[in-house]
Amino acid sequence: MYKSSEMATLMNAFYTYNEALKAAIESNSTLPEMPESFNSIHTAKMTDVNGRTPIFQSFAPLYLEAQKSIHYSLDTMTKKTHYNSVINLCISCHKTECVGPIPRIKKLMIE
Repeated sequence: MYKSSEMATLMNAFYTYNEALKAAIESNSTLPEMPESFNSIHTAKMTDVNGRTPIFQSFAPLYLEAQKSIHYSLDTMTKKTHYNSVINLCISCHKTECVGPIPRIKKLMIE
């Protein structure tokens, strides 16, 4: 039986969280807080033991900071801009590290 890696599970949590953020931004509702577990991006075991490349390591802290920046936005348009920046960061990293999820990630963009 297949068991996903810690990183794959974390990436799925990122996706679920960003779906909730997208819905909250689009409806101008209160944003859900970013789970502390997201900080494990630096230590979660990957499917590919060689996956924690310098490129990945450069994107990880950028992702966390960008994700937090959404909560500092005061208006819906700024939240939308910051949110789409987070999604674009995900896509940029995945273009270099693991291209498979890109079509799914693109669905998170707010038009």
